[in-house]
Amino acid sequence: VDHDSVISAISKGAFVGAKGNSGVIYSQFLIGVVEALEGKTNTTPKDFSEALDEGTEMAYDSILNPTEGTILTIMKVITEKSKELIIENPDISWIDFMTALVETGKSTLAKTKEMLKVLKDANV
Repeated sequence: VDHDSVISAISKGAFVGAKGNSGVIYSQFLIGVVEALEGKTNTTPKDFSEALDEGTEMAYDSILNPTEGTILTIMKVITEKSKELIIENPDISWIDFMTALVETGKSTLAKTKEMLKVLKDANV
């Protein structure tokens, strides 16, 4: 199985399997990431950071009125962190890069409840 076939399958599967608003938004994010990685065979953290940026832009563009405090915020914050990491250390290892992004995602998710009154009231 070649790299582009895997990327295409991820993209199509994400959209077809999307459930609810967050699922559709996430599928658009993945499609943007996947499209940015097409044709690359030795993807670096820098390439992935650029792909995250494309995915985040596609996700925001897919929403009429993007609202902070949602999955969009998590995407944006992770993308911003990825750019910071590359600037701080252009040769960052995949493990350090992904570990930092996962931790950023977790901490941002924990804060989203406080960003939107409706989420706070529902204790979501």
